[in-house]
Amino acid sequence: MQTIALPDDVWLLRDEYKSGQETYVAALDAFAEIPARRRIAVVGDIAEPPSPQRPAYRAIGARLAQSAQRVIVVGQMFQPIAAGACAAGMSREHLFDAGRDVHRAIALLRGMLEPGDVVLVKGRDTQHLERLWLALAGRTVGCRLVACDSRPRCEQCPMLERGWPDGRRVPS
Repeated sequence: MQTIALPDDVWLLRDEYKSGQETYVAALDAFAEIPARRRIAVVGDIAEPPSPQRPAYRAIGARLAQSAQRVIVVGQMFQPIAAGACAAGMSREHLFDAGRDVHRAIALLRGMLEPGDVVLVKGRDTQHLERLWLALAGRTVGCRLVACDSRPRCEQCPMLERGWPDGRRVPS
């Protein structure tokens, strides 16, 4: 985990590289202890979730309800996360579905951030959630790839700002 100071007294806790279920638990426990006006979580997929997957995502949703006031879900497991969070007492109006679109998550987050907020970004490296904090830190993020096996990571990628002309990765 790494903390990043953003404009307007907003802090971001980034943990978007590994996302095993046990790392989710550890990240949410740490997140819950951070003093903040509001805690907002942007969460992606669990890496190698146990089968069946839905109970694991419902459990993450329940933990989110205990540590966050707002949740943005990036990926395809919004429904079970929302079910777990609502069952644990979170209002449905505080849950947001970005689908697989990191740019939608960026727009949602920008629309809700206020001074004193702390944001947790938690997910898999293959979801490229680092684009979120890069955008919030002032970098232009033009790349809209959903799947990319590019190395280096987004932060050092020469295509981060301009993106691919056809919206996809050009074969190397």
